[in-house]
Amino acid sequence: MELNAQVIQLDQTVKHQEKTIIEQRNEMERLKSLHMECLETTEELSHELDQVKRMNDQLEYQHREIMEELDKISLVEEQTAMSRASKYKELKTKLIMGTKQLTQFQSSFKRFSTHKKSQMKQYEF
Repeated sequence: MELNAQVIQLDQTVKHQEKTIIEQRNEMERLKSLHMECLETTEELSHELDQVKRMNDQLEYQHREIMEELDKISLVEEQTAMSRASKYKELKTKLIMGTKQLTQFQSSFKRFSTHKKSQMKQYEF
């Protein structure tokens, strides 16, 4: 009977070990499946990352181009402003010179006019 009990106990132990082995196989299959999903996800994410990097490179290139254009526009605006300031200065100088000449002409005209009036009075009838 003792032998029979040992056989029963060994049979239960074997069944328990078989159950444990089946559970471990199932867990291994689940982990393999999870591992494959992780690999696929990693590959997809890597592909998306490459796309994002390319987009980022394009945006950086466009940003550089825009900044260069803005620099050019800024330079043109600065040159235009300097040109306007120079033209304004030139016109202001001409206006001042014209005003001086007009003042001198008026003075000369007044002297001439006053001188001629006195001469004309001599010839009044």
